[in-house]
Amino acid sequence: MEEVQDNALALGRLTSLRAIFAIAVPAALFRVSDVLSSTLQTSLVSKHGGTEMLAAFAAVGVTTRTTLKLFAFMLDGVAAKVGRSAAHEPAQALRARLRLYFASCLVLGLIATAVLLGGQDHILLPFNLTSRVRELADPYWVLLSLLLPLMLTNMAISGTLQGLRHVGLSAALEALGAAAEIAGTYTVLTASWLPRHFSRLAALGLVKLGVMVVTSGAGLSLIAWLLPRSQQHQQQRQRHDHASSGEDTLATPLLGGKLPMYSSTAIPESLDPPSPTSVLPPGLQQPQHEEQGPDSGAAGAKAAGRQADRAEVALAYLAELVRDGLNVMTRSIVVQGSMWLTAVAAARLGTAPLAAHQILTQLWMLPSHFFGGFAVAAIVLGSRLALQGGEGGANAVAVRRAQRRLSSRLVLLAASLGAAVGCALALWKAQAIGFFHPKDGVAPALAGPAWHAMCALQPLTAAIFTLTGLIFGAQLFAFMRNVLLAGFLGLFCPLIFWVIRKGPDGAAGLGAVWRVKVGFYVWQVIAEAVGVGRAYGYLAR
Repeated sequence: MEEVQDNALALGRLTSLRAIFAIAVPAALFRVSDVLSSTLQTSLVSKHGGTEMLAAFAAVGVTTRTTLKLFAFMLDGVAAKVGRSAAHEPAQALRARLRLYFASCLVLGLIATAVLLGGQDHILLPFNLTSRVRELADPYWVLLSLLLPLMLTNMAISGTLQGLRHVGLSAALEALGAAAEIAGTYTVLTASWLPRHFSRLAALGLVKLGVMVVTSGAGLSLIAWLLPRSQQHQQQRQRHDHASSGEDTLATPLLGGKLPMYSSTAIPESLDPPSPTSVLPPGLQQPQHEEQGPDSGAAGAKAAGRQADRAEVALAYLAELVRDGLNVMTRSIVVQGSMWLTAVAAARLGTAPLAAHQILTQLWMLPSHFFGGFAVAAIVLGSRLALQGGEGGANAVAVRRAQRRLSSRLVLLAASLGAAVGCALALWKAQAIGFFHPKDGVAPALAGPAWHAMCALQPLTAAIFTLTGLIFGAQLFAFMRNVLLAGFLGLFCPLIFWVIRKGPDGAAGLGAVWRVKVGFYVWQVIAEAVGVGRAYGYLAR
């Protein structure tokens, strides 16, 4: 009876509002720093640079963000893998993972740089930029393209710090970098000492370069300092696990623990975790060798065995990275592809609609990153709840009830916050538009139907972030991929291409672009709600 009460108390703590906000708040602060910096930069460029500079800033910015989001695994995926590795794998395995992740960032970054530099004309062609806007965009494009390896490295640094359970430290580093970039942007745009022929956007690129170098150095130094502590924690955890017969507790590291390794397109019948020995791929498990007597083998044979073990582990790490990374990358391609196509559709309407679209996108993205904190809470707490389940019995039933309670609270909290943000933006529309100092026809484009669509997107985005976190907590990566692909190819693409084909005179302008976006997000809410309902036992299978 006492054990049942203790388990009920543990489940209650995992689903409490305190547990939710303890994870959601620092995670939201981390996620919002970059978009807050971009929003303030947009306002500064609009005020001090004018419509043409803002259009160039928008075209380069949306393309760079789209490229980085393709590699979102280097943030969220690295956090999940490092957290699990720090808790359950040998210290050398964690170091091997980090070497693989950082090397992958450099290689992928160089490939992306080559693609953007080599295909600049083709990539910018759909934006239909004027010659003056293109002249402003070219130097900024080159600098940001060259920075991609460093940007991906920064993403992996943030993911590593989160995986080592230092979410607050990661958020502080990101916030300091964002503050430095905003200060540098203001200095560059208002400086009178810069030569008149020197591009202000190029100067913004140099500011970003300086910030990236400093934050990368600081992040790598922090990781080097924290790794020994992480290994010491691992040894303590292994002793604790041995003493408690392998049962997990509330001390599970952030994004760590024995996560179920689902990667199928179907929703599993159960979210119960596998046995601890089945969590890791064969090559990731601790090598086991038969004990040998003092005269049973030579040192060369032992060295060859260790070499084979290391090769097997490296191949398993690489296979795991490719499999999970491709699933997450496919999802990122769909999400960022939809954002890129909406920017193209806005650009086809003219320079003023493109500038207005940039402002609307920043206003939509800023609160959406606050909602991302609930997604992290869903992943972490959902995974921890799954660890509490057993093969069946009363405990499994209690865990399933707790899963439903957690998912309901998270979705309601996020949707309510999103609705409040949407209502606030609708009520204070004039003040929000005035913050960006729009010029040359941008204000009328902002004040039209597109603004109401952006407001309607707020609760939808909040719900999607949370539902996605719950699905990722169940490790249904392929299911998530298929949901996004179906909506993108079957709904979004036909509608957005219809808007692009109609042009500025045949459709309802920027409002039509944003209504297509709303329809795509409605599809995601419905499909993901069905997935969560089936996975967490709300709906019959």
